Amino acid sequence: MSGPDLTNNLVGILMRFRKNAIAITGDIEQMFYQFRVSNHNRDYLRFFWYQDNNFLKPLIEYRMTSHVFGNTPSQAVASYGLRQAVATSVRAFVCNDFYVDDGLTLFTNKEQAISLVKKTQNDLKTNGHTRFHKIVSNDIDVMKAFPSDDLSKDLKNLDLCSDILPTQQSLGITWDLHSDNFVFRVNNDIKPITQRGLLSSINSLFDPLGFVSPIVISGNILLREVVPPGTDWDEQLSSEHDDRWNLWIESLRSLGNFEIPRMITPELVSTAHHLEIHIFCDAYKQAISSVANLKSVNETGNASLGFLWKKQN
Repeated sequence: MSGPDLTNNLVGILMRFRKNAIAITGDIEQMFYQFRVSNHNRDYLRFFWYQDNNFLKPLIEYRMTSHVFGNTPSQAVASYGLRQAVATSVRAFVCNDFYVDDGLTLFTNKEQAISLVKKTQNDLKTNGHTRFHKIVSNDIDVMKAFPSDDLSKDLKNLDLCSDILPTQQSLGITWDLHSDNFVFRVNNDIKPITQRGLLSSINSLFDPLGFVSPIVISGNILLREVVPPGTDWDEQLSSEHDDRWNLWIESLRSLGNFEIPRMITPELVSTAHHLEIHIFCDAYKQAISSVANLKSVNETGNASLGFLWKKQN
């Protein structure tokens, strides 16, 4: 049995990650392995392997003593365990802003950020024997508040005072810490002009918030129009479509120069005097689409508008 679905909505987490100025991400070290399997359930996790990991020796039976990646209930067990290990003061972070083992949260000031992450680390270590590490932030002072061993691998040997901060991956989104922008890293490998090649190129873009949906939907339309029904996956498509394919590939590669601010608007969403969500929808024979923008108004009446989310089909 898989157990209850305790996985938070990915889009919701990424949207909240854009609300405030100080952003932090981190990771639970080997999350599933931190939760033990009771003795009477270990028979369900039996497997055979060579004695002493030597292929010349006989196969013997082993039993897993902890939950493992790929086992159906592991995710529910580990998520439940994390939530039970933390005190009320940090429970909102662990319960609402974790996607499996990745935590993303944000604050209006660095003192709050440092305090909450340290409390989370302490609770998880004391009550759950788990470690929250690989910490990343767009604020240098926040990262300096933690030992280098607690930072992400790319930051451990970095001089935080003088070196340019690198990009980091957060739930599949590439985050440039230095500019505090989301960026896109596109694979420039040349794919064959086949159904498999087209689909591989389109699916190479992971874009849950819809930042580059015009390019994605153009690729989907191209795929539908140039691949005749019954075409084999690796069958070379007609050369008459080469120009359209090459034009789309160029638009895909241009994403290497595309950046979008992590924050939805320059004004902090959490301190805005007034917020409005503006949603626009449209449909055509080739596609349907909707886009949501956020309007933030401060106490003096100044307004700013930011892209929130786009969905197409």
